[in-house]
Amino acid sequence: MSIGYREFQINSWGEVLGKMNFQRCVANVINPVIPHIPCLDQWVGAVHFINDAFSWPDLPDFQRRPVDDLSQDVDTPRLILVLESPHIDEFLWDRENKEWKPNGPANGSTGVNIRIRLVDQPKKVTNLSDKSKLNLVLVNAVQYQCSLGKSLQTKEGKLIRDEVFQECWEAGKGQRNFKDRLAKYYLPGSIVINCCTQSVNKRNGGRKKQVTNAIEEVVQETGVSTDAAVFELSHPSNWHYRKL
Repeated sequence: MSIGYREFQINSWGEVLGKMNFQRCVANVINPVIPHIPCLDQWVGAVHFINDAFSWPDLPDFQRRPVDDLSQDVDTPRLILVLESPHIDEFLWDRENKEWKPNGPANGSTGVNIRIRLVDQPKKVTNLSDKSKLNLVLVNAVQYQCSLGKSLQTKEGKLIRDEVFQECWEAGKGQRNFKDRLAKYYLPGSIVINCCTQSVNKRNGGRKKQVTNAIEEVVQETGVSTDAAVFELSHPSNWHYRKL
């Protein structure tokens, strides 16, 4: 049985309109488009260095505040943890207003591991005196979602994140933006720990080395020795696998 032109036209348009309707329905539940807003750096509380280990208050979560809230406290040094860029846990889709909203850095397992396993990590941080108090600041080297929401359990997802990060870092002036923010946060006596993951592609030394170089340039401008202020650790999501 042949199908008439009008019947074909109705079925075709019905299919198109059905797809458009479905896309609207999906967008009402979860936005399939990546966020194009920054996940701003945050001050999340204070830690103490006691008996060669960090001591974190017994709190269920970070006490998240803008880093600018620290502007009046110029006497307490900072412990600045640097991650590469926010991922899916760092943004929430607001269904009512149909817009992305940032949660802040280090959500999900990354934040949990920082709170639980930070006490295991200072083996390479050698210049802290006993009973030191430091304000903990979480920073993303690039504040935008370089992973584009792709799974970082796959090589494809890691490569996408790496390429977008590199483009932002170089062509997008991300390195300059990061250094400007870090220079604003850094105080004498502060510790900066590069917790970025290493990139799959080791171009220009790889992401970890590039970020460390940028940190060292900022610290050197203050006249402080980088040996006393700049350190590297693995990404907090890996802290449950091994201690450094």
